[in-house]
Amino acid sequence: MKKYIGYIPAVILTAAYMIFSRGTVMPVIIVGLLLIWASAFLLHKGFFWGGAFGTLSAVGLICTGIKYTAAAELLIGIALAVFYVICGIFLRKKGDPVKTPNSEALKMLVRVVLTIAVIPISMYAAIVSAMFLMWNQINHVLAYIGMIALPSLALVLSNRSLITKTNQTP
Repeated sequence: MKKYIGYIPAVILTAAYMIFSRGTVMPVIIVGLLLIWASAFLLHKGFFWGGAFGTLSAVGLICTGIKYTAAAELLIGIALAVFYVICGIFLRKKGDPVKTPNSEALKMLVRVVLTIAVIPISMYAAIVSAMFLMWNQINHVLAYIGMIALPSLALVLSNRSLITKTNQTP
C-alpha cells in the first residue's frame, strides 16, 4: 500500500468542507475531519489501528445519514468505513510487526489532551462561578475576580499529572 493513500479522503473531505461550508464553523464536522486526519497520519506511520479513527468518523457520517435521511452522507460514510477497514486489514496482514506507541509519546498525547480539555472546563467554571457569586449578591468586582481566579484552579489540577517523579527507583 502506498504510504499516502490514507490522506486522499482527508484532503477531499477537507476541501469539500471549505468549499461548501460558506464560512460557517461546525464543531462536529471539524472533529470528524480531525479524526480522519489523525487516521491518515497513523496509517502513514504504519499503525494498522490508525484506521479505527477514520472508521469512527465514518460511523458518525452513517448515523447522521440515517437520522436525517441524507443519502449522500450515508454513502460517503459507508465508503469511508470500508476504505479504513481495508487499509487497516492490509497493514495488519502486510507482515510488519505490530507497532505500539512509545510510552513517552503516549504520555505526551495524554498531557496534550488534558491541557486542551481544561480550556472549555475552565470557561465553564468561570461562568458558573460568576453566576454563583452574583446570585449570592457578592460585589461585582469581587465576582469578576472570582471568575478569573476559580478556573485557574482547574488548570493547576489538570497539570498535576504533568509532574513526574524522577527520583523514584522501580
